[in-house]
Amino acid sequence: MISPFEVIMEGLLNTNHRVPACHWVDNCSKSFVAIDTKGNLYPCEHWVNNSDFLIGNIQNGLKNSLKNNRLFENRVELLKSSDCKNCDIFDLCYGGCPWNAWSLYNDCNKKDASICIGRKKLIKHIKDYMSNYGLID
Repeated sequence: MISPFEVIMEGLLNTNHRVPACHWVDNCSKSFVAIDTKGNLYPCEHWVNNSDFLIGNIQNGLKNSLKNNRLFENRVELLKSSDCKNCDIFDLCYGGCPWNAWSLYNDCNKKDASICIGRKKLIKHIKDYMSNYGLID
């Protein structure tokens, strides 16, 4: 089985598991970090050297920095009531990558429009396949 399809299928079958990739989780900054050469923590490698998205520094303690991280904390609620309102795959996608949204609109609380249509087609295809074989309702 091809890995991306496998993890998407696993996410559809086990809603507690979800798809284990940063751009498929509700708040990637709680699950993934990048560390620069000075020990500064960022939500991912795309944000490195952008002080607006600095989470902390490992010299101050990794656990404490991650616990105090407030990045993207309202993103899901904002997207549910705006860009992603009534989206049938939102519980898998969560609006996509905040960095892509920031790159496109200078606003990480927008949906990642660069992948939206393709992701919906991919999920529909996988859901149809799984439904045809009685794996999901």
